[in-house]
Amino acid sequence: MSRKSKVPSPKKEALATRNLQLATPKGSALITGAAKRIGKSIALHLASIGYDIGLHYNHSYEEAENTAEEIRKLGVKCELFKADLRNIDEVMNLAREAPEMLKDYNLLVNNAAIFERISFLETTPDDFARHMDINFRSAFFLTQNFAKTQRGNVINLTDTFISKTKTAYFSYMLSKKLLYDFTKMAASDLAPEIRVNALALGVILPSSRRDAEYKKRKEQTLPLKKIATLEDINRTIEHILRTSVTGECFFLDGGEKLL
Repeated sequence: MSRKSKVPSPKKEALATRNLQLATPKGSALITGAAKRIGKSIALHLASIGYDIGLHYNHSYEEAENTAEEIRKLGVKCELFKADLRNIDEVMNLAREAPEMLKDYNLLVNNAAIFERISFLETTPDDFARHMDINFRSAFFLTQNFAKTQRGNVINLTDTFISKTKTAYFSYMLSKKLLYDFTKMAASDLAPEIRVNALALGVILPSSRRDAEYKKRKEQTLPLKKIATLEDINRTIEHILRTSVTGECFFLDGGEKLL
């Protein structure tokens, strides 16, 4: 005799959501590169579960203002922080200002990155410095200052190809490999007061340079036949915040790591 599966009532689903929100630590979060795309999604999700937001941007002022407005409509505070992550003085100013302006600052999400296709032999000193400064050095010093003044969580966004030797985007991949190793080293050094984890992302939001069929073609190459989503990222971040995990890297790539 087959059993009929029980469908949760709306009341039970609402209670489960409320319990999940109660179990998630609240406070303030600083997200780098949060004006648009993945950073924006993370900021909006954290705001939806009760976090006040520190929204970092550089050139995307209009997008940052629009995202901040969306965040404030969720009933939380949002502070804007403009900083060029290539400029170490601006990085250090951001590191100092965040704990001064954000109440109960207990979450840092190092999301900002650039992604340029430049081979090893074509890489100039400026290409190299640009990727290292934005993708790695900023995360290093923002995390360092966070650990000196705060308690909580650091989450670094890296790339699924950290486990491989893809070289077409040479400086980009090197910076992301460094961020991955930094995650483990910082987790060891800063425990138990600070937990440090990473997300290794595959294709999430294809760039505007890709044609409309790129996503479908990409999905057919993956073990799960689908790419990871913004919701996957946000749920994984919540999982990290609600557990005692540290020094881990969560691969959100449709199984691409297995290929």
